[in-house]
Amino acid sequence: MADTFTSTTTTGFFSRIKNAIAGMLLGFVMVPGSIALLSWNEYRTIHRTQGLNEGVELVQSINDPTVASPELAGSLVHLNGKADTQERLRDKRFGVEENAIRLVRNVEMFQWVEHKTTKKEGNRETTEYSYEKKWAAGREDHTAFRKPRGHENPVEKFQAKIHEATKVNLGGYILNQSLNRSIHSEELVDWTEAIVESLPSKIRDHSKVDAQYLYWSAAGSPNVESPEPGDQRIAFNVVRPTNVSLVAGVKETTPEQLTPYTTTNGEQLQQLYVGDFTAAEVFEKMKSENAMWAWIWRGSGLMISFVGFTLIMGVLTAFSDSIPLIGSMARSVVGFVSFLLAIVLTTLTIAFAWIAVRPLIAIPLVVVGVVAAVMAWRSSSKKSTPVLVSADEAPAMLSSEDVV
Repeated sequence: MADTFTSTTTTGFFSRIKNAIAGMLLGFVMVPGSIALLSWNEYRTIHRTQGLNEGVELVQSINDPTVASPELAGSLVHLNGKADTQERLRDKRFGVEENAIRLVRNVEMFQWVEHKTTKKEGNRETTEYSYEKKWAAGREDHTAFRKPRGHENPVEKFQAKIHEATKVNLGGYILNQSLNRSIHSEELVDWTEAIVESLPSKIRDHSKVDAQYLYWSAAGSPNVESPEPGDQRIAFNVVRPTNVSLVAGVKETTPEQLTPYTTTNGEQLQQLYVGDFTAAEVFEKMKSENAMWAWIWRGSGLMISFVGFTLIMGVLTAFSDSIPLIGSMARSVVGFVSFLLAIVLTTLTIAFAWIAVRPLIAIPLVVVGVVAAVMAWRSSSKKSTPVLVSADEAPAMLSSEDVV
């Protein structure tokens, strides 16, 4: 069930100018901020790549990790085997118990959720608020809703909780907490009749099991098909002992303890994957993740600079918003030019960061930046509406494989 509420506001001329000036000031912060973010990301990417390349040369694979080898203290090692623990984790509230590395109580509540959609036409801004009841983790604060009356969410009775084993071994080696939390092989725990029967009566009398969930209602036996706000459903996930592959350092003082390994350039190497992988395969995965994050941050820098340039030129659209057709054209021109300027800034920042170490990659980026700069200058200097460039004609960005 959902309902909607619409709010329309009209912004006067002077208010638009005031907001545009405030946006322009924010834009002057965002553009240098994007340069700083992009520069940091290129430094991080290069630094990480150098550290990984060093690790490939230094790593030693341990064929038999049954007993920790003191002579490997301070070394970078690769291990395959079963991440195991003797501990039994128990959730006291619900009586679920497992021999596990991690036991997670997941809790969702049926509640009101607010969605907001805003459309702007000239100096008019229309915001539509829609409300629906759905299962969601945590609790939505209904007091922050645009229309809180009739959309109240009760306080949760149960909250999510994580239980973790304190000691996890791979043969004679002890995994640290970071490695333990990298083990993602979750399985659902079945709500057996024995578990349900062992529940305290104040929970059992208000509960019903359906599929992987235990449903609970303050009103009594819950209606699974037609829940009410405040009803909750609980499921447990368990990470049981499993085979893993990892690369990590061996602590010098306690050679059975695994720890991050620090390369000569200060990069810390430590990673675990579920499954059986060679040292080369583990490092390939780490390099792929490094490249993925490089492009994620590059995309973020591009978006921040685009928004920044749009805000800086927002004063131009503020003057023209009173005339619908002219305002729409002005926003299109500002958006187009801002995007081209963002490409210029992003590609040139990346290029200058890489030019010392990857000239064959940096030079094409400089060319792309210059072409975009020329297009931005020509577009901004024309009095007529700019002609949009098709996707086939736009400069192609390099793939992640070309960079890292």
